[in-house]
Amino acid sequence: ASATLSARMSTLKPGMLLGVAGGALILGVALGRSLGKASGGGAPAEAPSEPAKQAPPAIPAAQAPAARAPAKVETRLIDGKAVAAEVRAELKDMAIKLEKEHGVRPGLAVILVGTRKDSQSYVRNKKKAAAEVNFHTVDVDLPEMVSQNDLIKEVEALNNDPKVHAILVQLPLPKHIDEATVLKAIRVDKDADGFSAMNIGNLCLKGGDPPLAVPC
Repeated sequence: ASATLSARMSTLKPGMLLGVAGGALILGVALGRSLGKASGGGAPAEAPSEPAKQAPPAIPAAQAPAARAPAKVETRLIDGKAVAAEVRAELKDMAIKLEKEHGVRPGLAVILVGTRKDSQSYVRNKKKAAAEVNFHTVDVDLPEMVSQNDLIKEVEALNNDPKVHAILVQLPLPKHIDEATVLKAIRVDKDADGFSAMNIGNLCLKGGDPPLAVPC
């Protein structure tokens, strides 16, 4: 059989021999891979895994930076009555000086509508405080049912009185009177409560004109 195969191979041309040899080589490689997979010896080795990263060493408690203590705020108790007494004393000195040098005594007009006990008490306290700082006061007492127009006429009369430098309309007013309309009738420079839009706006506006009256 081998002699017959050799005789046949001798009759093949060189190109055909190369083809046969190449086919045998491919067949052998394929067969070797199949055998390797079956035996498990041909499996490629796995790549070595990277070493696990270690966490940075913990800082001992003794070496850890201490938390910053909050800044100490200095507090001081304020005696409200003492401060108020100082302010009233200063105002009194200023009022006396104004009257002595210019013949002008500050005047406060207070309009009271109706007979509410709380409003009457408030007005009495205002008049007492005005007397303590050498202000003179003008009282305008009106009945509960006064009309809005008559009330505004009283306000306008005080606006034109040169001896009155500040006007205070005691609130609340009766329900039939519009408080906003009455308060708008007070001259801005005589607005004792500082309720006018111009005074409130200048008080709140940064860099604006100083208000003509500052509410307490």
